[in-house]
Amino acid sequence: MTGSLTVARRFCGPPGSGNGGYVCGLIAGFLDGPAEVTLRLPPPLGSLWDAVPDDTQYLLGRFAARQLGAIKAGELLVVVGWRLAAQGRKILAGSALFTASGQAVGVAQATWIRLLRSPFLPANTQIAGTAIA
Repeated sequence: MTGSLTVARRFCGPPGSGNGGYVCGLIAGFLDGPAEVTLRLPPPLGSLWDAVPDDTQYLLGRFAARQLGAIKAGELLVVVGWRLAAQGRKILAGSALFTASGQAVGVAQATWIRLLRSPFLPANTQIAGTAIA
């Protein structure tokens, strides 16, 4: 997704800022399919700005899983996942695996680490001795 857009003043939210829901919808329109949009700064009203993808990357730091029941080859299964907590750059997530009848057959917990790369920092910015490319 790349492009430019202008938020008309009539779609105002907080003073000087576009309505968050409206702006998220505009940005999602640049994508093909389902979208999740995060506004990291108040969207400016009446000025042209670039819509660029959030290329945040995560590294799997730890993963632990436990099988609770038998799983048959070809069986229809349901997977659910949820965010447990966030601490700094760490995201803890839980997941579970169920049969179509609702019986839990597996659970897991993962620790994801957000890599130090931000679209809002210029290239070669130093943070705690780490270069942002």
